[in-house]
Amino acid sequence: MDSKYTISCFTNFKNIMFFLVMLLVPLISYGQITFQKIFGGTRSESSYKVEICSDGGYITAGYTVSSGPGDASMQLIKTDLYGKQIWEAVIGGKYTDYAFAVTTTTDGNYVAVGSTTSFGSGQQDIYAVKIDNNGNKLWEKTYGGLQKEEGWDIRQTNDGGFIITGMTNSFGATFFDAFLLKIDTNGNEEWKKLYGGPSYDSGLCVRQTLDGGYAFLGQTHSFGEGSGDFYLVKTDSNGNKEWSKTYGGTLTEEGRYFSLTDDGGFILIGKTESFGAGDEDIYVVKTDDKGILEWYKTFGGDKKDTGKSIEPTNDGGYIIASSSRSFNWANPNAWFIKIDKQGEQVWAKEYGGYDHDHGHHILPTSDGGYIATGHVNKNIAQMEDSYLLKLDSLGEWSDNTGIREESLANTIQIYPNPSSGIVELSLKMNTHGSLEINILSYMGKVIYKNIYHPENLSFSIKIDMQSFPKGIYLLRVSDGLDQTTTKVILD
Repeated sequence: MDSKYTISCFTNFKNIMFFLVMLLVPLISYGQITFQKIFGGTRSESSYKVEICSDGGYITAGYTVSSGPGDASMQLIKTDLYGKQIWEAVIGGKYTDYAFAVTTTTDGNYVAVGSTTSFGSGQQDIYAVKIDNNGNKLWEKTYGGLQKEEGWDIRQTNDGGFIITGMTNSFGATFFDAFLLKIDTNGNEEWKKLYGGPSYDSGLCVRQTLDGGYAFLGQTHSFGEGSGDFYLVKTDSNGNKEWSKTYGGTLTEEGRYFSLTDDGGFILIGKTESFGAGDEDIYVVKTDDKGILEWYKTFGGDKKDTGKSIEPTNDGGYIIASSSRSFNWANPNAWFIKIDKQGEQVWAKEYGGYDHDHGHHILPTSDGGYIATGHVNKNIAQMEDSYLLKLDSLGEWSDNTGIREESLANTIQIYPNPSSGIVELSLKMNTHGSLEINILSYMGKVIYKNIYHPENLSFSIKIDMQSFPKGIYLLRVSDGLDQTTTKVILD
C-alpha cells in the first residue's frame, strides 16, 4: 500500500475521532445530577461520612450544636437523589454526642457510631444507634470502661452484625489502644480485641476482607520509624491479628481511611510530614494483599494538606477527599482529587470560598459522578455548616446538569478566541476568595491549573498556551461557589 495513502487515511481517521470526541465532550457530564446543599442552624454543624441509600438518596453522619438536648448531638440527615432533605435525626443527651460514621443495613435501615459523654459507664464511651428509614430510633448502645473510648467507623458484616473500630484507654496500655468491636444485629457485644503497644495507637477505618476477616487503619506511636506512622492491621474473623504493617518516615504520619482494591490489596490515605512538598501533605499508599508497599504518592503545596478518604473508581483509579491550606493558609478549602491506577493526578477541584471549609468523605455514584460531604464556615459568626456536594465525572457541580457555557457572574471574557496561543481572561467576581483556573484537554484531562487570590473583584490574566497543540480546549473557572466552562480554540 502507498505510504502516503496510509498516512492520509490515518490523519483523516484522527481528525474524525477528534471531531467525534469533541461532540461528546459537552455530554461527558450530561445527565449527571450535580448540586451543592448546605445544612445548618444558628450554631455549628459538621458531617463526617456520607453513604448511598438503597433508594438512590444519601445519608450523612455528624453532629449539631444548633439543635438537640445537649452541648452537641449526633446528627443524621437523609436526602433524596437531588440532595433535598427528607428528614433529620438528632440523637443524644445533655452533654456531647457525635456520629463519626454511618452504615446502611440489609434491612433498609441505618446504624451510626461515634462517642458520647451523655450516656455509658465512663468519661466517654462508644455510642452506636440504629434508626429506621424514617429516622426513628430502633436501639442505642454504649460500649466502654471507666475512661475514654471513641468509635470512629462501622461496617455491616456478612453475618448481619457490625464491626466497629476506634480507640480506648480504659483497657490495654497506659495511653490509647486501637480496638475492634464485633456486635450482633441488635447491637449486643460478641467480642472485642485490642491492638497496639505502650504508646498511643488508634483505629480510624475498618473493612471486612474477602476472606471473612477484618482490616483496620489508624495511627501508631508504638511502632514504626517516626513519631507516628500509618498502622494497618489484618485479622481473622475472630479479631486475631494475622499481620500488621506501618508506613511512614522519620516524622509524623496519620492513616485516616482505606479501601479494598480489585487486585486484593489496599489503598490507604492520610497525611505525612516526612514526605512531600509542604508542612503536611496528603499521603496515598498502595499495598498488596499482605500489606507490602507497592507505591506511594504525596499531594499538596507548601503548607498543610490532609487526605480524609479514598475510594476506587470504575476506571481503575481512585477519588480522594481532602482538606488543603496550601492555597489559602487562613481559610482552608475542601480539595477533591482524581488519580489514576498508578496514583498520577488526573484532576483536582477546590470547594469552599468561605472562611474554613473541609472535605471529609467522598464516594463514587452510579452515574459516574461523586457524592461528598464535610463542613463549610460561611458567615461572620464563624459557625460551621455541613454540606452535601454532588459532582459530575470531571469534578464539577452546579444546579443544572451538563457543562455550562455561561459566564461566572455573567462577566467572563476570553480574547482572542480562536487564539494563536496567548489568551486573555477577564471577569468580575461576586465575592472575595480564591479563583481556580483549569484548562482541560478534549478528553477531560487537566493540563493547566492555577489558583489565584485576587485583591479586587475585577480580575484579568494572560494565559500562555503557545506550547499546547492546536485544537479545542475547555477552560474552567471556579470561585468555590460557582463555576463556568467555555471552549478555547487554538489555531
